[in-house]
Amino acid sequence: MIMNMNMILMFLSIVLVSGLPSLELELTTSVITHSATGFEYFRVGDHAFLAVANFWDGKSPDMEADSHVYSISESSKPGFQSVVFSRRHKGAHGVDSFQTLGGESFLVIPGYYDCGGNLEEVQHTDKLACLSTHVYSVESGGGDTVKFTDFLSLK
Repeated sequence: MIMNMNMILMFLSIVLVSGLPSLELELTTSVITHSATGFEYFRVGDHAFLAVANFWDGKSPDMEADSHVYSISESSKPGFQSVVFSRRHKGAHGVDSFQTLGGESFLVIPGYYDCGGNLEEVQHTDKLACLSTHVYSVESGGGDTVKFTDFLSLK
């Protein structure tokens, strides 16, 4: 139910941002998720995005899944245009975006299992899990270009 509420809020935001005169919700598109733990709508310059943090693809033994950022069209027919950024994470556990006072934009995806080592070793210690956070810088290059760059990994 939480995932559906996030999607409804995202579509409501699109309707309000687009300036359409109606608050009626219409499903314009959908995204495939893999145990998604977070959605984040954010803007960089004139560009709108939806980031999806996927926890596990259901197949990998080490809890991996690709997390994606979709560009969003805010034209008269709003919807997702394409995946503009994708990274593989181990147990992505949410997603957030922020801007600094200087106007720099960042995307943050914390990982729950991204230890960089042996999970069995971690499970047999007092640690519950190995936590890590990946930070990406997001820069508008003018026009239609937006660049996502690995900025920092915290473990």
